[in-house]
Amino acid sequence: AFVALVAIFCMYLVRTPPKNLPQVERSSLATCVALSFATGAVLSGIAGYVGMWVSVRSNIRVSSAATRSFQEAVQVGLRAGGFSGVLVVAMVLLGIISLLF
Repeated sequence: AFVALVAIFCMYLVRTPPKNLPQVERSSLATCVALSFATGAVLSGIAGYVGMWVSVRSNIRVSSAATRSFQEAVQVGLRAGGFSGVLVVAMVLLGIISLLF
């Protein structure tokens, strides 16, 4: 991700400034875009790591619940998947909020 970060920074540093933002310097635009990319990469990594951590642990619980009943296994699996989904949405919102302030 660091190589992509440097490449994005360099591309925005040498490109012509956008016509709708003539007052923004190229270096500040390149820095802003690179920091936005880095923020997204970090939050995506956190969501992926925690999501996989929850998935591995819930897999054991689903297997154990499947020996008792199908309904319990589905319920445990859906709760774990729901947690991962809510985590991804929370990371998206955190990223958007961090870029606004």
